[in-house]
Amino acid sequence: MKNIVPIIDKKYRDNMKNILLIFPLNEEINLNNIKSDTLSKIDTVICAGDGKEDNPCICDFSYVIKLRDDCKNLNKNFIFRDTGRRFKMNDKIYNIPKAVGKSQAQKANVDFYRSDVDKEVFFYESLWEKLAKSKFRSKFELTQKDKEYVKQKGQEQIRIHAYEFVEKRLSPHNPKNDGRQTPLKGHPVFVAQHATGTCCRGCLEKWHNIKQQKQLNPDEINYICDVLLEWINHQI
Repeated sequence: MKNIVPIIDKKYRDNMKNILLIFPLNEEINLNNIKSDTLSKIDTVICAGDGKEDNPCICDFSYVIKLRDDCKNLNKNFIFRDTGRRFKMNDKIYNIPKAVGKSQAQKANVDFYRSDVDKEVFFYESLWEKLAKSKFRSKFELTQKDKEYVKQKGQEQIRIHAYEFVEKRLSPHNPKNDGRQTPLKGHPVFVAQHATGTCCRGCLEKWHNIKQQKQLNPDEINYICDVLLEWINHQI
């Protein structure tokens, strides 16, 4: 089991997630074979196929399912991060193009989370990764005037503004002028909405898995405000 690396992943260090990283997953892994004192400290298992371009190892989907089932039995989070470049499923081997493995792994829909809280933690981290790769989203920045406005008003007032904007423009079942309801400038929150994919209901579904054609509940509005304030604070 040379490909098993117990680590505290830097990406999740702030959330104190003890990660067991398995990469590349090219053989069937039995988690029960790991020393109990090590296994007891792990709360999340992340696996991925081989991403090498030259002669990558095959990642068999049956290995993924076996690992996921072990995690369920042991009550540990499980994330299938990437198929790798060669992926076997139903006795057929697929050659996966570069940068497609992550989306294919997500489509497999085999991730397991012990609780909604754990799911939110890991989704939140992957959200910033995805936004950073979008040329459109990543081009938005606060102007110096915007930053001074945030400092002048303070975090509490900016969050109140964000909540009011989201409640009025996004939360209705069918928002007025959906797709065009958020200005590109005029308030730091507007800029943050475009940067974080929270500017319309279509973007909310694409980037945050919040379905269209439904009234947003208070938890969803607060989640959106959390995202907006984190982006704004990072800009400041």
